[in-house]
Amino acid sequence: MNLIEKKITKRTQDYKEIVALMKRSFPKEELMPMWLIRAMTMKKKHKFSAYYENDLFVGILYTIENDDMLFVFYIAVNDIIQSKGYGSKLLQMLIEKYKNKPIALFVETLDPSADNYNQRVKRFAFYEKNGFFNTGVKAGFKNSPFIDILATDKDFSLELCKKMVKFTPLKIFTETKK
Repeated sequence: MNLIEKKITKRTQDYKEIVALMKRSFPKEELMPMWLIRAMTMKKKHKFSAYYENDLFVGILYTIENDDMLFVFYIAVNDIIQSKGYGSKLLQMLIEKYKNKPIALFVETLDPSADNYNQRVKRFAFYEKNGFFNTGVKAGFKNSPFIDILATDKDFSLELCKKMVKFTPLKIFTETKK
């Protein structure tokens, strides 16, 4: 599985498909507007990329990097090829590329009363299988329920993570821990 990375712009060939995938993959209250994502990627350490295997659109990653950490804001795999190892491949590519930095990301909290509880359990297991740990730190978007932060480093730093999102429009971190 050899994936090719392409920067996403409004002129990207699969742009409409990328927008549709983002809307299907993330709750409305957790999804930044596409114009804002594109604007933020003008900053040096923000990347919004599409991945392809040959001509097949595989998925997307939106990441923010600094000297100390990589934060995955969004990761999504094309619905028609989910459960075929592409999500793991994307994560393993990141882990290999940033092997000297912790990587953190959001995941919906395991709330048994949630309509998509089974999906949340599977998603949590997927990230754990790919080397992520529950940091015990909760985050919250405006008008959204709490979500958990997972990381590849068991010595996760809330302060480093706060630095990562300091200049984004999302003020998300709470001091709430499990």
